[in-house]
Amino acid sequence: MKHLWPWLLAALSGALLACAFPPFEQATLAWFALTPVIAALWFSPREGRWRPLRLFGLGYVFGLAFFWMSLFWLTQVTAGGWFIFAFYLALFPGLWGLFGGVACRPRYTTPIVVPAEWPRFSVNLRVPLRGRAGVGA
Repeated sequence: MKHLWPWLLAALSGALLACAFPPFEQATLAWFALTPVIAALWFSPREGRWRPLRLFGLGYVFGLAFFWMSLFWLTQVTAGGWFIFAFYLALFPGLWGLFGGVACRPRYTTPIVVPAEWPRFSVNLRVPLRGRAGVGA
């Protein structure tokens, strides 16, 4: 289960983004739909020699989920074409996932610790409130 969560988040993100378009038309989901796949790209394990392939795969799963749901209308023409076309189009989100996981990954992955540590940090600064130029000097 430990290694399954990034793949489920990528598929969930593709489904959420597809729900922002017709026939579901829940446009507000588009604002939040990329959050699960970005979390999967940034917070999945860093180590491993297959990391670039895993990042590409996460983007690819995101693209497959999105295009299979949003290109449903192609089944009116050909079901096989819809299936194959989604595999082709998912290559582009796969490349985006590779780029987003390698080049855009944050250095510090603990965003909650910094605000929580700020009061302790500011006390350790010992900046005087009064001085030669301050009030009450």
